[in-house]
Amino acid sequence: MIAWICKNQLGRRNLTPEQRKYLVGKQYEAEKASVPNAAGKNQFSEEVSGQNDHQPTSEKTSEKIAREIGTSERFVRRAEEFARGVDAAEEAVPGMKQEILSGKLKGTDQAIRAIGKAEPERREELTRKLQHP
Repeated sequence: MIAWICKNQLGRRNLTPEQRKYLVGKQYEAEKASVPNAAGKNQFSEEVSGQNDHQPTSEKTSEKIAREIGTSERFVRRAEEFARGVDAAEEAVPGMKQEILSGKLKGTDQAIRAIGKAEPERREELTRKLQHP
């Protein structure tokens, strides 16, 4: 469901670059969580079976999304890290997600991705540094 919403929203022409990157990251996160591996398992179930279930493909989820939106696989993987960073910043300091995605707050991608990778205790400090460089 989340993947479909993101895919649908990516069709809009009035997205900021930050919003586009966030949506690509959330789509990748949702799709890779639901795709079974070669053994027929994913993080949500022990066995994936049934007539209508998706069968594993040799194409990586990041490659598939990159092909669909016309970017590189690395962009898709970085977009997921960016989305995680935005979500972590919002959790640490409410209201940050809107500031980042609207383009009002200009932080580097690397700084935003670092928030998502940091320990929960340091996330607020790193988020405040975005506000006051």
